[in-house]
Amino acid sequence: MKRIVYAAVIVLILSGCGSTSAPPAIARPTARQASDRYVALLDHYHWTAQAEPDMLSLTIPQRDAWNTAEGQRFNLYLEASRAIGLDFTPWAGQTVQLRNYVVGHTPIEHYEIAAHLIGDEHGVVGAWLSIEATAPGIYPLTTSVMDLSYLSIEYWPMLTAVILR
Repeated sequence: MKRIVYAAVIVLILSGCGSTSAPPAIARPTARQASDRYVALLDHYHWTAQAEPDMLSLTIPQRDAWNTAEGQRFNLYLEASRAIGLDFTPWAGQTVQLRNYVVGHTPIEHYEIAAHLIGDEHGVVGAWLSIEATAPGIYPLTTSVMDLSYLSIEYWPMLTAVILR
């Protein structure tokens, strides 16, 4: 009986040797895997996506256009991205995917906190938070919800005065 078991094991081992099948192809990440990388980045900085993101195409202007009024916001996005070690300057002039997530646990003073992540098929190349209650309203992912709450409260009297005019 032992001989039969040993023979069967040897046959199974040898049947795998000298296999002519091609190695598996390296697959591109699936949409779910790519999404997981984006969500993992949010999780790393203690932000929770409240729903599926809005996905858009974003063309990053050439670097020299960032000095214009319209392009200035890209300097702010870059500064916030660099705070967490991301730099999207090599993608200037290219179109990337922009994912806009609503994050956090509750809106702050009736405003939503949004996380904006840009990337390509290789991963995330830029990320920042925004809250419409503050100016300029762009922050690194390292900013805590408590910091954003403080900023929201700090600007609330000024916003109320503008609204009441």
